[in-house]
Amino acid sequence: MEIKVRGNFKAVGAKREWADGFVHKMYVDLDKDGKYPTIGEFEVFNNKPDLSKLKAGDEIDVSFNIKGQKREWEDKKTGKKLSGFFQALTCWKIEAVEGAPATPNAPAASDDEDTDSLPF
Repeated sequence: MEIKVRGNFKAVGAKREWADGFVHKMYVDLDKDGKYPTIGEFEVFNNKPDLSKLKAGDEIDVSFNIKGQKREWEDKKTGKKLSGFFQALTCWKIEAVEGAPATPNAPAASDDEDTDSLPF
């Protein structure tokens, strides 16, 4: 099942490396009207999809999977058994939104607009 959201690219986090590859965290602003700040954190493995062409403010569609698991561990101080649920949003495709301005809230340019004319 494909899950897709639209937002504005914010930044790429630090790279973490493992024996079988590496992962970046990608941050996307999902709040369109500015009322409720919502930043999505997506995992990108081995730079697939490629993040190098993205600039802050680019409007993008992000396709991703949700991976979740329950983990159990023992607290080292108390010896008590603990458990928790962990989820990750794993990005597998990024598409630029056609016709979107490069930066959010940028005024759209119009060829037929006369910038020297007075409003009266």
